[in-house]
Amino acid sequence: MEPLRTRPRAPSPPMRFGMASSLTIEGVGKRFAHRIALDAISLTVEPGELFFLLGPSGCGKTTLLRCVAGLCRPDAGRIRLDGTDITNQPTHRRRTAMVFQSYALWPHMTVFENVALALRARHRPAGEIRRRAMEMLERVRLADRADARPAELSGGQQQRVALARALAADPRCLLLDEPLSNLDAQLRTELRGEIRRLCREAGLTTLYVTHDQKEAMAIADRLAVLRDGRIEQCGTPEEVYARPANRFVARFLGAANFLEGHVAERAESSVRVETPVGPVVSTTRLDGVPPGTHVTLCIRPEVCRILTAAAPTSAENLMPALVVRSTWLGEMVRHDVLVGETEAPVPFEVAELRPTVRAREGSPVRVHLVVAPADVFVLPE
Repeated sequence: MEPLRTRPRAPSPPMRFGMASSLTIEGVGKRFAHRIALDAISLTVEPGELFFLLGPSGCGKTTLLRCVAGLCRPDAGRIRLDGTDITNQPTHRRRTAMVFQSYALWPHMTVFENVALALRARHRPAGEIRRRAMEMLERVRLADRADARPAELSGGQQQRVALARALAADPRCLLLDEPLSNLDAQLRTELRGEIRRLCREAGLTTLYVTHDQKEAMAIADRLAVLRDGRIEQCGTPEEVYARPANRFVARFLGAANFLEGHVAERAESSVRVETPVGPVVSTTRLDGVPPGTHVTLCIRPEVCRILTAAAPTSAENLMPALVVRSTWLGEMVRHDVLVGETEAPVPFEVAELRPTVRAREGSPVRVHLVVAPADVFVLPE
């Protein structure tokens, strides 16, 4: 009897690393029962970009991430990776890798075995598996814990193992679902930099979901703010923070003060708005907005300055105010301020790194509040 002849396995192609790919989401929609989770979402993530999906719980950001990963199929729209339609491709063929909030490590396996799992699933040679897994553990600075079990690691170390496992799979697009939410504040701050470093070194296109605006502002190249399944605004962290599209975006990205008013005068490079606390000048361009139009002014707490001495009457945006409470927060002092001399003063929040005044409860302090016109943003109606 002749021995069984088997077809020799073709040599495996060399693994690539750092293949930055473009991700395009076109009109993606998803409904669960009677709730719309995604409402015609469209966005493009550039090759090598660290892009954040930011928003409150239930806004649709994780659903969108799962659609890109292939764990959830959209009801409408298309998802393309480097121009290839992957909308209906199975998860294992998409060349994406996902890092979950809960780490999803196998407790009975060592750190090395967890990282090597994706490589074994792709039938890589044993030598390559060993080399690649250890290389990824070196990247996350855990090579010395290769023989440890997940239970022997801290939460931050477990998250780095999950990152190493995702990177070992040689993805074209890395997907991160609130990867730092289970960690304490100090570890979150440390791992933000680690994640940005790893994505930069790997040259990976990354889609990152979080509800933590500080996390997004710290490391994102660009971000999209979602609400009720729709994108409210998309841009760099600096653009979205300084020029929010509406009240929701302004509030979600940090503390903000709002003043209602109407356009009194519009010049080429500025606009004067009449408010309950007096006229306020802004350098926001309002093309096509006629005098008398109702508008809302947005002023961030950190751009307000408190003047305790007699202020020059010619100063723009100089408002009488009363500091009713000062709260020391370590890195800064927060003041609760009432602005205006009317019977209904407007409550403001002011943040100072080096406070010029401190007011405790029961001992309010009269001051002037001044805001530069460039720091007053007129929100569109």
